[in-house]
Amino acid sequence: MKIMAAVAVCAAGVALLVLADWGLDPLTNFEYALSRKLHISLGKASMLFEGLTFFLFFFSNRKLVKFGSFAFCFGIGPCIDFWGYVFGFLEGQGGFAFRMSCLLLGSLLIILSFAYYIPLNYGLQSLDMYSVSIASLLKKQYGVGLTITYCTLILLAALLGVRPGVVTFVATFAYGAAIDGVRKLFKW
Repeated sequence: MKIMAAVAVCAAGVALLVLADWGLDPLTNFEYALSRKLHISLGKASMLFEGLTFFLFFFSNRKLVKFGSFAFCFGIGPCIDFWGYVFGFLEGQGGFAFRMSCLLLGSLLIILSFAYYIPLNYGLQSLDMYSVSIASLLKKQYGVGLTITYCTLILLAALLGVRPGVVTFVATFAYGAAIDGVRKLFKW
């Protein structure tokens, strides 16, 4: 249940970033690019990319894959579509204050969900499988691996025709450090 709560909170954060319409975190930006190319919903694109990542790591580095990995990789997409539907009536509403509120709350929810579920040790979400692997390879903290992973996803999204927005860069250079800081609040 703990991991499912993290999935739902993270998906709500993503849906709020979509509402802010100032760009998306790099993972979602890449998945958005996939959704446009494949003409499918953002949630389905998320499930496709994260599902492929799940199987890649399941067969190549199984120690990172547990039940939580499965729940995140295959649960976040449907949750994103659900929250997108719930928040749909707000689309196109409000001005600067509304959009800034969506950006801040969405970012906060994503940071809290990552900081909460990583220490649970129930396995990693796809983004974290890459981030932890890169950080371990470079003998650095998670935040460094996350930043490298984010930069790679920004490049891939750009190659698919989706430009980064303000949120994309804020997430790239601030989310990793914020998650490292907030993780200290969750002691399991």
